[in-house]
Amino acid sequence: MGVIDTMKDVAGLIQKIDNMELRRRAVELQQQVYDLVTENRALKDRLATRDQLTFRKDSYWKGDEGPFCSRCWDGESVLVRLHTQQGFTPRCPKCDTPAPDQPPSG
Repeated sequence: MGVIDTMKDVAGLIQKIDNMELRRRAVELQQQVYDLVTENRALKDRLATRDQLTFRKDSYWKGDEGPFCSRCWDGESVLVRLHTQQGFTPRCPKCDTPAPDQPPSG
């Protein structure tokens, strides 16, 4: 049984007790547990993504996918694909960081 299921069981038992303060505190605890589970899931996803990334040519690559902005990933853990146009340096559409080591597409 997972932590969410346990919290649901506890909440069900608390509802049978006629104590409004206990109910209110249980709801607060339930929200905190949900927030922690959500944060934990996001951290696991971020770590899994980080393990798949390699840094080369001033940007991140996920296998053959990329290039992704190094500033956005390093600062915010957000993968943003660099936009490339023929004859121009690839740039991040979110933060405008260039990756000058990238060959222009074309």
